[in-house]
Amino acid sequence: MRLHFLPPTAHPNSGRILLAKAVRAFGDGFISIVLPAYLLALGLDGLRIGVLTTVTLLGSAGMTLSVGFLLRRLGLHRLFLAASILMALTGIGFAWFTAFWPMLLIGFVGTVNSFIRRCEHFLASGPGIFGGCRPGKR
Repeated sequence: MRLHFLPPTAHPNSGRILLAKAVRAFGDGFISIVLPAYLLALGLDGLRIGVLTTVTLLGSAGMTLSVGFLLRRLGLHRLFLAASILMALTGIGFAWFTAFWPMLLIGFVGTVNSFIRRCEHFLASGPGIFGGCRPGKR
C-alpha cells in the first residue's frame, strides 16, 4: 500500500503500518466511549467504573513496558500474534463476565484501553518497527 504523502524513500510497508495504527487509534477512541456506557448498563456505580478504568490503564502501562523489554527477544511477529490473541480474549472476557472482580482481573491482564490517551503494547513496538524500515535495510 503506497500512501502519497509518504516520501519515496519510505519502506513499502510503512503505509500498512500507519493504516493499522489509525484503525487501532479509532478503536481506542471508540472503546473509551463504549466501555463506561457498558459498565453503567451492567449496573456498576461510578466508583467501580473508575477503579476498573484505572486498573485497565495500569495493566496497559505494564504491558507497554513488558513489550519494550521483550520485543527483541521474542521477535515482532510472535509478539504481535500474542498481543492480538490477548486482545481477542480480553474482549471475549468482558462480554462473558459481568461481575466486578472477574472484569477487574481481565482489565488488568488484558489489553483494554479505556481512556482516549493511548498507553498500549503496540505503542512500544512502533519504534522497533520503524527502526527496521530505514532506507537500505528492507
